[in-house]
Amino acid sequence: MFFRFLIDREIVKDELIEEICPAAKSDPKEFRLQRVFSTPERAARTSTWLDITFNGDLLPLIEPLPLDASEAKRTKAYGEVYKQAGADSEDRIFQHLEAILRGWEHVECNQQPLLPAIDWHQLNFRHIPIGVLSQVYENFSHQVDEENAADRSVHYTPRALAKLLVDEALAGLETPAHQTKVLDPACGAGVFLVLALRELVRHRWAADKERLGDNVRRPSKQIIESILYNQIRGC
Repeated sequence: MFFRFLIDREIVKDELIEEICPAAKSDPKEFRLQRVFSTPERAARTSTWLDITFNGDLLPLIEPLPLDASEAKRTKAYGEVYKQAGADSEDRIFQHLEAILRGWEHVECNQQPLLPAIDWHQLNFRHIPIGVLSQVYENFSHQVDEENAADRSVHYTPRALAKLLVDEALAGLETPAHQTKVLDPACGAGVFLVLALRELVRHRWAADKERLGDNVRRPSKQIIESILYNQIRGC
């Protein structure tokens, strides 16, 4: 679902397909991004890319690996998990993952959606608040593994509360806020990190405006990416 969010928000685009999942490059261009979880090998490669690009294990599918672990080692670990999941579900899990990205009507299978009144292709996360992802993550965790979810304190933090905490944390710093590095050691669906990124970009813009006056420009895509990759951490 997080990858679907990235697609709908145009954070991930087709031009990255070879970096994300080279095996999907041979698929028709119009939907190859939506097929990066359609096999164990593709799912493993895409999960590795997500870990490396977004600074950590978004979901604990594999045992934690050192930050300097090779891509090959990480991909192998994910491959073993996805192959076992495929064996346990007769590969139906990959149909579900593809359906999340494309919609059931575009998936070649005999399965039926859990909610037949609505299909995934009818949703667009460009217009759905990120808090919905957090709520889904919390509900899913408690339904699938209630005991561990309670032990690990899997709870959704409302956006308004998360924003208050981020604002207060940045306001109390002695160093310039736009130079801050943010770590969320229990990021869940990432609501704190998204809000922190926005605030760091805003503070960078304010600092540039103070330095350059009327000649200031909005932070470029490269600057925003630099903040994302170098100042935001979550696990």
